[in-house]
Amino acid sequence: MKDLPTVGSSAMVYTMFGLLLGLVVNKTVRIYNRNRFILLVTGILLSLIISQFKENSNFDLHLDTLLLGFIISAIALNRKKINSTK
Repeated sequence: MKDLPTVGSSAMVYTMFGLLLGLVVNKTVRIYNRNRFILLVTGILLSLIISQFKENSNFDLHLDTLLLGFIISAIALNRKKINSTK
């Protein structure tokens, strides 16, 4: 893979999607419309797949920031649970 400069705000968008997915998995956010959520997850997966094959896109960064958002939400929720038990 070529070293490409990373420019744009797509990393932040993927981080926010990771945060949302983390909140949903930890049952902090309720899903009222399951079909829309499935559509959202499918869109995220399709955009990841497209970014893997697109020449000027940084797939590694997109995947890493999605996972980073998920991990940040898990850490934040875990800290909230620890602080509420004190």
